[in-house]
Amino acid sequence: MNEQDFIKGMKFLGLAYGKEFTQDECKVYYEFIKIYTYNTFKNAIKSLIKKTKYLPKINEIIEECDKHKEQTKSKILEIMRADGYFKEPIEYEKACNWLESGSIPNWLKKDMELYYNKNSNNKILAKEESKELLLN
Repeated sequence: MNEQDFIKGMKFLGLAYGKEFTQDECKVYYEFIKIYTYNTFKNAIKSLIKKTKYLPKINEIIEECDKHKEQTKSKILEIMRADGYFKEPIEYEKACNWLESGSIPNWLKKDMELYYNKNSNNKILAKEESKELLLN
């Protein structure tokens, strides 16, 4: 994520909680948040605003970003299953286990990326992370 998008997200967060972030605070937040895409960051912030009464701490924002990222990967596996990619139910279960453990084989990552590209206009994926961070 670039700095301009990050600042836009932080302003949104600040407005929601009545907080004006200092430049030093933004630097610290950006150091941890820059690995995510703007869409992931924005969706995480919106989700936190809906369920959190007080300004979330940075670790809460990171957890929410990770959660949104994993949901996107799960949706891709579901699309692959619906498309008949997995020949046996056990194959889908293995893929889900690899996803959960964070040890997705490279061949499956490549296939997931192909399905992401093929279905990038799919409503399920329309507002999710961009491709470059999706499979990392």
